Amino acid sequence: MLREIAQTGEHLANRALMWRARDEVAPGLRSVLSHPYVIFYRLKPDGVEIARVLHERRNFSEVFKKER
Repeated sequence: MLREIAQTGEHLANRALMWRARDEVAPGLRSVLSHPYVIFYRLKPDGVEIARVLHERRNFSEVFKKER
C-alpha cells in the first residue's frame, strides 16, 4: 500500500494539474486517489507539497477545518 501511495506521489510531480481541485475543502488544495487513500496536495513554485493522506471515507472538510 505504501509503495502504491509513493508511486502516485511520483506521478504528481510530473502531472500535478491533472487531478481534481478541492477548493471546497481548502483553497488551493488538489487531490488524487490512491485507493483507498486520497492524497491532498498544493502546487508550489518549486514542485508539489503533500498536505495530507487520508482514507477515502474520512470527512475531509472536518479534518482540514480542524487544522485552520
